[in-house]
Amino acid sequence: MLNNVPVPGQSLGASRNLINANFATTDTAFSVDHVPYNDSSGGQGKHNRVSFPSQGSAPSFSSAEMGLFNIVNSTTTKNELYVHKITGAGTTNIPFTASTLSGNSAPASGASFWTYLPSGFIMIKGSSSGSGLVTINFASIGAPTLNQILGVFPVINSGGSTTDTDGAIAFVDTPTTSSFRVFVSARTTVGAANRSFSYVVWGY
Repeated sequence: MLNNVPVPGQSLGASRNLINANFATTDTAFSVDHVPYNDSSGGQGKHNRVSFPSQGSAPSFSSAEMGLFNIVNSTTTKNELYVHKITGAGTTNIPFTASTLSGNSAPASGASFWTYLPSGFIMIKGSSSGSGLVTINFASIGAPTLNQILGVFPVINSGGSTTDTDGAIAFVDTPTTSSFRVFVSARTTVGAANRSFSYVVWGY
């Protein structure tokens, strides 16, 4: 905390030590994320890092401003870094560090996952199996509910079983914000067939 000096009626001699203390306090605070004032490297004032303290709620920004901040995300329940982004319809806050890695630091090879991108788009990848008409609820892998699905890309797994290479899969209809439907069939014969498959969903 800085000393409030000089105050009316205070002499230079009385305030000198307090002013000197203010310089020390300012240098200590400035050095938290910056190269110190008295550093000899020539980088004085440049950022060593950027630290974002945890906040209880999202801060407000002026209409033309963009910003970064740190709060707890409701999906991951972890502190995530947000970007305050200007969009075509106003502004939005995007938790661009939020992903499956927030809860699982080491997913296995081929595991389902989801992730935010800094632009605001969300990518979800999962795997399943079934025969005929199959509904996939990707919220079951912990992914956030989307406002809109832009694309679903299903593919038969090539190594899931000996019959998977003889499989075919098609996206069926308009998805909801948390699920979609596919039709799984054999490739060389007509009709439903049980096959394993993977999918990628893009949305926001």
